[in-house]
Amino acid sequence: AGPDASAAELAFEAWLIARELASGFTTVDANVFDQVQAKLRSVSTHSDGLYDVAEMHIGFRLPPGIDPFILERRLRADLAESSLLASGGVTIEVRASGHEFAHSGDPRSWLVGCMSTAIRDRGRRPRLLRKTGTSDMNVVARVWDCPIIAYGPGDSSLDHTPVERLAIDEYLAAITTLRSALAGILARVASGPA
Repeated sequence: AGPDASAAELAFEAWLIARELASGFTTVDANVFDQVQAKLRSVSTHSDGLYDVAEMHIGFRLPPGIDPFILERRLRADLAESSLLASGGVTIEVRASGHEFAHSGDPRSWLVGCMSTAIRDRGRRPRLLRKTGTSDMNVVARVWDCPIIAYGPGDSSLDHTPVERLAIDEYLAAITTLRSALAGILARVASGPA
């Protein structure tokens, strides 16, 4: 134990800066979908007796309209302006990857209409939700420039948890719905652009 902060303590301070940055992008009354969310995914520290190193993996979930490159630049600037570098010999390296722009589809698109019709044909009531997780839509929507939606059975609050599960009857019903929707989608595509 010495007078200088440990790598773990400095990493904790860096995490607080990242979390504060995320909250600064969000208005007080914003719903979850419109918030920038920061998640501390992992932390590890090690020392060789001379050098202490701390590594963190931080993920940001961005709503539409937030440029991930701007967020990265702001994080770098906030870390550089912080007191973390005041201790001699401290260096901070930020390695960013992903940079997906969030996408929100048009709820009035013809694709939503085809899917909603297929759901109603099964005697169900369609519900439009705004998905807050990362998906391939964020990557391909900007490139393909076409209507895109997510659909699937199950309880999304259980996604990526140890208790994630899917009832077979929901799975089979989703297949039936998708088959019905595909017929409408193919007919729409065959008729050409609107």
